[in-house]
Amino acid sequence: MTGIDISENVEKRKELIKRHIPILSLREMEMEDKLQFHWPTISRVITQRFGERPEVYGQWGQKGHTGLDFRVLREGTPISSVHTGIIRKIVAGSQGYGNYVNIQGGYYGLRNGEINFDAWVEYEYKYAHLAEPPTHIRIGQIVQGCDFIGLAGNTGFSSGAHLHFSMRVIDDSPYPPEGQEAYPNQYINPEPFFQHYEYEYA
Repeated sequence: MTGIDISENVEKRKELIKRHIPILSLREMEMEDKLQFHWPTISRVITQRFGERPEVYGQWGQKGHTGLDFRVLREGTPISSVHTGIIRKIVAGSQGYGNYVNIQGGYYGLRNGEINFDAWVEYEYKYAHLAEPPTHIRIGQIVQGCDFIGLAGNTGFSSGAHLHFSMRVIDDSPYPPEGQEAYPNQYINPEPFFQHYEYEYA
């Protein structure tokens, strides 16, 4: 599809997301009654969990780590999308996240195998510390789960090549989700959406 600057057109962004995301999301979830993510790296290891090291992240006004850090085999390892969404930002060289991509997605949820139109939640996914700003994707483009996003790197506030992945609830969607603690900027813990995989901590 042709790229659309959804970051500047809120109504167009919502229209695109609600038109495309639910159908694609149903395929990805394989009719499960919950949101499930694709694993974004080759390695099945999480090196830092959500909420850890509050003594470090408190300097930026956070209660702790705002996402999950995924181990990569080396710098330049491919990173893939965890879920369907629309590219919202492609940023080069930020001080904290380095090169990163923001993807906006949403989820209606299911009730007895049918889309639950009363339970729309809109999310923003961040893929950070990439080796370079990706040039094969563009603002407004729709990506699906497992699509190639970029190459893992060590840019920004980072001590080694890895993927930092975070998600937050945006716009007027209910927050915090049931069973989760409220965080600044409406971040939520992504780990429950990966728990259909077997993985390790390091």
